[in-house]
Amino acid sequence: MNFSCPKCLTNLNQSQNTLLCVNGHSYDIAKSGYVNLLMAQKRSSHTFGDDKAMVEARKAFLDGGHYEPLKNMLCEIVKTYFPMQKSAVILDCGCGEGYYTQGLLDTQRAVTLFGIDISKNAVIHAVKRCRDESAHFAVANAFKVPLADGSCDGIVSIFAPYSIDEVKRLMSPSGFFIEISPTEDHLIGLKAAVYDETYLNTPPIHPEGMTLIERKSICYTLKLHNNSEIQNLFTMTPYTRKTSQQDKAKLDKLNELSTLVGFYIAVYRL
Repeated sequence: MNFSCPKCLTNLNQSQNTLLCVNGHSYDIAKSGYVNLLMAQKRSSHTFGDDKAMVEARKAFLDGGHYEPLKNMLCEIVKTYFPMQKSAVILDCGCGEGYYTQGLLDTQRAVTLFGIDISKNAVIHAVKRCRDESAHFAVANAFKVPLADGSCDGIVSIFAPYSIDEVKRLMSPSGFFIEISPTEDHLIGLKAAVYDETYLNTPPIHPEGMTLIERKSICYTLKLHNNSEIQNLFTMTPYTRKTSQQDKAKLDKLNELSTLVGFYIAVYRL
C-alpha cells in the first residue's frame, strides 16, 4: 500500500525517486524521504501549517519528556485495539514533528504507518525522527487525505484539525478513530502568565455518525524550571500567532512556571 494521487486518488507507485499514478501524475520524493502531495493550486509563497520556529520549539519541548504520560497512554490504547501480533495500517493525521508517531512505531512493530501534515517544516522533522521502513510521510491536507477509501485500520488525530467525512471515508469497517484534544483547563497556568484575562478551551464535540467506544482523560501539574522550556511551550502552541508582543514579553524574564495540563483521549468507530 502506498499514498494515493491527490488529483485522481489512484494508487501511486514508486519509480526510483518519483511516485507515479496510472494517469501520469508524478511527485518527487525528497532526499530526506517524504513526498509533497499538496495540490499544486494550494501552494504559494505562504507557509502552511506550523512554521519552523513552532516546529523546533515543539520538538525541543516534547523531547524533554513533558508530555510523555500522554504518549504512553496513547500507546497503551493502541496496543489494546491493535494487538502486537496484528498487522494494521494506521494514519497519524496531523503528525507534526513525529513525537507521537515514533511512539506508535515503537509500540506496534507490525504496523504500517502513514503520517501527514500540512506543514513541510513538521514533516521534515518527522522523517528524521521516524527512520523506519514501515513509516511513510507526506506533506498533505487532512481535509483531502491522499489515501484510498477504507484503507486505514486506525486513524489518530492529536491536537490537529480533521475532516470527519475524510475519517469515515478512510476507515476500514472494523477500524478505530482515536482523537486527542485538550481539556477545558489545559495550560491554564501558562495563559494566566501571559494574558490579563484567562479563558477555558472549548470542550470537544462528538463526531457526527461515530460511536464512542472509550474515553479517558489524563491531567497533571507541569512544572518548568527555566525560561527556555517556558518559551518553547508557548511558541509551540497556536497562542504564539495571536498574542501581542506586549503580552509575549511577559514570559521573557519568567524562569518558573506551574500549569495544569490535561488531555482527553477518545476512541470511536463507525
